[in-house]
Amino acid sequence: MGTLFRAGQPQSHTANVLAEVSNACQVVQKVENEEKQGKALIDEALKHNIKHFVYASVERGGEEKSWSSPTNVPHFASKHNIEHHLRDSVATQSGSDKMAWTVLRPVAFMNNLEPGFGMKVFMAALRTELGGQKPLQWTSVEDVGYFGAQAFLHAEEYNNKAMGIAGDTLTMSDMDAMWRRTMGSHFRKRMDCSGVPSCGV
Repeated sequence: MGTLFRAGQPQSHTANVLAEVSNACQVVQKVENEEKQGKALIDEALKHNIKHFVYASVERGGEEKSWSSPTNVPHFASKHNIEHHLRDSVATQSGSDKMAWTVLRPVAFMNNLEPGFGMKVFMAALRTELGGQKPLQWTSVEDVGYFGAQAFLHAEEYNNKAMGIAGDTLTMSDMDAMWRRTMGSHFRKRMDCSGVPSCGV
């Protein structure tokens, strides 16, 4: 049996739940004290002899770079530090029955592309950074759930591994063409947030 943990749950609740399960999956959202909470859950998992711990992190440029570079983005850096705490804490466990671990590193979520002002700001910033032809990888939250389940179902295959998750690679021009075919208008018009300071338009 396993359970999914989100940051912010009371420690007493976490300890009680961990006493009843054999696997745990942690999704640490961008919250205050993210790193503290993430590391605390790993420590509790080790105390309660959890068999397999799956951590949903973030991709930071490939396998080698993700381990070595926390980046300057605060909630990327906190996830980087939690990853190291997970790997290093398991490595120091005594005995042969060590907790298995898997780190999932999704790229940008296509689920962020929902109608509204937030999407306009997000995409305008991407347009400024990427221009028209620089590609960006995308994935879905459903992909993360799928590979999290696979990690539990095929523990030996996924044990002690960190893996990036990407479902598609698109330039802004690609996205505009797809939007135009489906919606009949230019995608760039949906990104207009004129009048917003530092919007990038």
